[in-house]
Amino acid sequence: MKYYFTINQAEKKLGQRGTMKSFTTILLGLFLLTSCGSGDKKLSEKGLSVKVLKNRSTDCQVIGKYQGRNNGGSVELARNHARNQAAEDGANSIYFEEEFANGARWTVHAIAYNCGN
Repeated sequence: MKYYFTINQAEKKLGQRGTMKSFTTILLGLFLLTSCGSGDKKLSEKGLSVKVLKNRSTDCQVIGKYQGRNNGGSVELARNHARNQAAEDGANSIYFEEEFANGARWTVHAIAYNCGN
């Protein structure tokens, strides 16, 4: 048996394959961007200046409560996220109230303070 295709039919078949490859490539690229980008919460220069307290402070002014998150399985990066947020609001100290994981997603709850120094 011989199969004869018109140019139109061949273009349609190749076009569908090309579209599928492009779609797959785009999806793969988006996956890599979101998986790598969402887990990265480097400590900013301001965040680095926020001191981590071992206990709640009674002598400092409360700036606010913060929630740090990391989807990549790192509690440290979740802490960094909270420290960076607190630093942006003028805090110079932070106390982490709770830290919990749900699968690879870490969440930390913290209270940020301004201790005058």
